[in-house]
Amino acid sequence: MPYHVNSKHPSRRRRALLLADRLEELAKARHQLVLRLEELDAQARVVQLEFDELQNIDAPVSNLPEEVLAMVFEAGVLLDELPRFEFATVVSHVTRRWRSVALATPRLWNTIFWDLGPEELEDSEETEKPPQQALLENLEKETNRVAIFLSRSMPAPIDIYISRVRETVFDCDHAAMKSMVKLLHANFHRCHHLSIRDGDMWCMEQILEGLCFGPAPIVIRSIDWGIAYDYEEIPPLIGGFSYSAPQLKIAQLDRFEVLTILYFQSAFRQLVSLRLIGNILIEQDQALLARALLSMKALDHLELVEFRECTPYAPPLVHPTIRFLHLHLALRYDEHDIDIQRFRAASVTTLSIDCARRPLGDIGFTLEAPPQNAFPSLQHLILLNIKERSPNLDATAHIFPNIKRLTCQGADPGFEVGHVLAAMGAHAIEGNVASTTGVSLHWPKLHSIAASGPDEPLHAGTPDSQLDSQVAALQAAGIPVRKLLLPQSLVAHVGEDMMVKVGELVEVEDFRLDWPTSFARFDEESD
Repeated sequence: MPYHVNSKHPSRRRRALLLADRLEELAKARHQLVLRLEELDAQARVVQLEFDELQNIDAPVSNLPEEVLAMVFEAGVLLDELPRFEFATVVSHVTRRWRSVALATPRLWNTIFWDLGPEELEDSEETEKPPQQALLENLEKETNRVAIFLSRSMPAPIDIYISRVRETVFDCDHAAMKSMVKLLHANFHRCHHLSIRDGDMWCMEQILEGLCFGPAPIVIRSIDWGIAYDYEEIPPLIGGFSYSAPQLKIAQLDRFEVLTILYFQSAFRQLVSLRLIGNILIEQDQALLARALLSMKALDHLELVEFRECTPYAPPLVHPTIRFLHLHLALRYDEHDIDIQRFRAASVTTLSIDCARRPLGDIGFTLEAPPQNAFPSLQHLILLNIKERSPNLDATAHIFPNIKRLTCQGADPGFEVGHVLAAMGAHAIEGNVASTTGVSLHWPKLHSIAASGPDEPLHAGTPDSQLDSQVAALQAAGIPVRKLLLPQSLVAHVGEDMMVKVGELVEVEDFRLDWPTSFARFDEESD
């Protein structure tokens, strides 16, 4: 840049002009250095690319046939290290060969994510963009990415995940919303799984009307729909699949009105597993839900989570085919105990009850209630999220006297089988051997007991290491225990000598719930 010299004094002016010339020379030299650095960077990229290609040629993975490499990619998508859509993008940018294989592998691209969460709004605060502009730019970027994935996944079945889509994103311009829904609808016949989570009512209606107004995709097997929890009143959604969906076997509905389930009745007829979350039933809803459930002739597995009834006088829910029933009941303000008689399921063999909302030590049953007759085929009782290490099992044994298997999973990581056996009366206190004197429970058919914390506990052990005497005490009291199902960490902590003694009394197997895993994928995605 030229330098202006103000001085009129001859000697100072000459000196200033010399300095100005020198500054211009330095600026030119600096500019030449920048150009030289850019040239060197460009050369380095070319050399690095050739070097990487030579290295990749000799890498063991380079000798893999393309079919094997495609199988490796498809397996890699299932790993937890990266979201599925990011994994596809990453492997397609490693080498030309990898990109060629990735682009020719439709199942690498068949997981379609459309997420309009708050992250872009947070970024807009840093870049000083208007929030609405940032959200719309994010929507355009998401639309382009979804279009690419849909194109590359042809003709494979696709899993669609739509998350956190709100009307506030679109303001008064709904064209962007309709454009995305139209894009998805053009490929909806390939949909294998449809997840719509944490959206508002308006967007849920728009998406379902846009995607589900015609016949259900032949290949659709599962749905996971949920409305955001910042809505207190949820009106029924009218419309949806108007024809049967013979392959639709799994459905999770979070905060949907019962009337909505009836509107989708034709598509839900072949459901095998159904989870309903956050339902609040008034008297007429109970009858509608009973009607909807009875229309599902193949239903085998039902979970009612945060399930609340507003009236104690409604008729019981009845179903003839369910074998696995999970109850997580949100109790009314005027009740204290779980009323099992509200349900009638002649085929239920396994009943799971979540105790998370119960007071400490309370399972939710009372000795005043009669033994249950709602589940005449019941064999396995599962109690989850027990809050106390010494649960009260007296009333449980009174209500369920004929069970053959009891599984207890505590909310405390230190919860283990010793606490269950002690709660049954087989106490081992201060190193004394447990005796039959404290065993008053009447479980004449109980042959298997399983117990664990919420996860594999790091430090576990039975009280005073008297597990063998506890088992022997129960057997002597007439409870025919012949199998324990324990986590490996407990077995290792108790020690080999004790487990040899226990093994002389009962079989020992790894802890397991033996519960359907239909919703395991949904639970992992929500974590």
